[in-house]
Amino acid sequence: MLTEASTFSCGPLPDHGGSMSPTPADVLTIGGQRVVTFEVLAATAISGCKHQVQGAATPCTKLAPPSAGSSTTLRVGGKPVALASFAAQTLPNGATLAVTAHDDLASAS
Repeated sequence: MLTEASTFSCGPLPDHGGSMSPTPADVLTIGGQRVVTFEVLAATAISGCKHQVQGAATPCTKLAPPSAGSSTTLRVGGKPVALASFAAQTLPNGATLAVTAHDDLASAS
């Protein structure tokens, strides 16, 4: 599961370098860390991307609809928790979002 300790970044460094800071849910913690819901993560903006195409700034700003990583069993406020398998491309560049789950918890589905 993804928590507030997880990291999210767009594209490879040093070309991109953008990150996301989704707001975690206050009502569920795992190992002392608040979880992030799938819906909140999917809607979180990307900031700090330095990507350029032919010298023009073309930063990643948001995610395309995610292709994986929504829990089928664990929910917060009726919304599925985001899993370590969360996968999405960035827009407008199509870079793969890099997700690092910082926990030692077993996988959930």
